[in-house]
Amino acid sequence: RMEVDRVVCAVATALRNLAIDQRNKELIGKYAMRDLVQKLPSGNPQRDVGTSDDTIAAVLATLNEVIKKHPEFSRSLLEAGGVDRLMNVTRQRAKYTSRVVKFASQVLFSMWQHQELREVYRKSGWKEVDFVTKTVAARNARPNSPTHLNSTLNRPMASQGGTRYEDRTMGRGQGQGGNNSAHHGNNVQANYSAENVPMENLSLYSSGGGAGAGGAAAGRMYPPGQHMPPEHQY
Repeated sequence: RMEVDRVVCAVATALRNLAIDQRNKELIGKYAMRDLVQKLPSGNPQRDVGTSDDTIAAVLATLNEVIKKHPEFSRSLLEAGGVDRLMNVTRQRAKYTSRVVKFASQVLFSMWQHQELREVYRKSGWKEVDFVTKTVAARNARPNSPTHLNSTLNRPMASQGGTRYEDRTMGRGQGQGGNNSAHHGNNVQANYSAENVPMENLSLYSSGGGAGAGGAAAGRMYPPGQHMPPEHQY
């Protein structure tokens, strides 16, 4: 219900991380669903002004975490008008970033996975093609799909400097030099996109410059063998 975009983004991000816990997930699904849906674009330019793509992405990630294994919350999302707003995003690819469109498509896909609700969706005027496109179906069939535990939608979010995700599949000491030096900084090689770079590949543990052991040592924030203090970990 807050209107300041940066505050809404921070709150949505916090809710997303809290929703990883089962009890918190239930509370968010029960008491915050309508407020979250209201933060999605409605298609009305006057009402949608001032909402950043980072905020929309954070809200979508929260919704996906809440509904993906809970059909009752998926029904609540439908009843709150969420499908209309999600479709409004997926149909305006030129208006929103590819990340926002991808997240909205994933929430729709997650809704369709609840087979017991498919007849409810149909009675509300929606069809399978509204929830599942060839692109999202193919993406979810891959090992690194959004339904996989290591996907960006399933990782804790960090709101500072944009909505990013931490990759906990890597040890905190990796990527500081040697063979991993090519991945330092924000200019990542290979198949990583700018919107889906694991946080371990950002210049979080080094100053981002040197290759090899010398560069890693120069950028290390803490003595060898020590990790970030707990208060700095997500």
